[in-house]
This record gives sequence, structure tokens and C-alpha cells, in this order.
Amino acid sequence: MSIYFLALLHTIKNRKNDQEVVMEKIVIKEMETADPAEHARNIRNGLQGMADHLRKDIEKVNDPQAKALFETSAEVLLGLTKAFAHYEEKSEAAWR
Repeated sequence: MSIYFLALLHTIKNRKNDQEVVMEKIVIKEMETADPAEHARNIRNGLQGMADHLRKDIEKVNDPQAKALFETSAEVLLGLTKAFAHYEEKSEAAWR
């Protein structure tokens, strides 16, 4: 059973035919496993998805402060993504 901890879902309604189109879904699932690598991968994927979403939104807004906020947030999330990847790979001394 999957419980969604974080879900971001955009639905755009086409005005001509009222068709709804799902554009993006970012999910971090509640997991039953005790394997920390599985949890790390799950969280890393969610963080990467959120960073990607923020980068796309930069092009959609005109407010310079919002653009800066989105870019800064994406960079922070990518830093966390890298830390999770290092944990999974055991590539840093702290994770060995």
C-alpha cells in the first residue's frame, strides 16, 4: 500500500474542449521497507522532481523575485539530491 507523503499535480483545462491534461506528478511514497537505501532513493527522486518543477516554473512567471526564489530553491534541493546520492553510493567518508 502506498501513501503519498508529497504529491504535486498540475491539471490544465483546455478551454476549447474542456479536456483535462495531467502535466506533472511528483510523489514521495510512504514505504514499509526497513532498507535505508530504498528510502533515500525515494526521497532523492522526489527532491529531483521538485527541483525540475521549480526550474520549469521560472520560465512561467514574470516576477524577478519569484524567479530568484524558484532558482534558489531548486539549487538547495539539488544539493540535497546530491547528498542523498552520495549516501546511496557510499562515496563520501561520512557514509561509509
